[in-house]
Amino acid sequence: TTTRETSNKEMAMIPTDADIAAAVDDLSSNLIEFLSNLVAADSTLQRGEAGAQDVAFREMERLLGGTDAGDFRVERHPIDLEFIRGLKGFSPVDWDYDGKYNVTAELRRVDGRERPAPSTTTTTSGEGEGEGEGQGRGRGRSLILCGHADVVPAAPSDSWKVTDPFVPLVRDGRLYGRGSGDMKGGIASLVYALAALRRLGC
Repeated sequence: TTTRETSNKEMAMIPTDADIAAAVDDLSSNLIEFLSNLVAADSTLQRGEAGAQDVAFREMERLLGGTDAGDFRVERHPIDLEFIRGLKGFSPVDWDYDGKYNVTAELRRVDGRERPAPSTTTTTSGEGEGEGEGQGRGRGRSLILCGHADVVPAAPSDSWKVTDPFVPLVRDGRLYGRGSGDMKGGIASLVYALAALRRLGC
């Protein structure tokens, strides 16, 4: 196989903008349902993020998980305060990390080889952002999609005119509820961006 033939095959596998838009449209109702479930999970500091993280884990496992090439290893990682304390940019907070964890989805294989499980905490959605020691093993460029599941307080609830903070409502093309923009909408978008690419065979 010549370099040109290989390049032509690779180009043939790259989806067009129209292909991507169609895949996103096909998944839009599922994305909205996922976002609604995230919003319905009260993840204020007082309640904690575990409920929203469980929603994210189940959906990521359903959409992305598997053991074949192109599948993702979806895992929960308890936050190791002693580990992240030594990371550049660590910022102390006024609460503890008991019961808090990150949810990660890591591509299982690179160039046909199984990647070993990460040895430390990594983050795709959640709190306590950090880099794992196992990252950077490949020679290619890395892409990290990262978000947080916690939301700011919603009180007083009587100031919410369209719907209660944790009762998501779709009206006129908008989804209302605490965290629908910051940043559960972002989490839903990044998860379904990967789902759309998988649907296209990428």
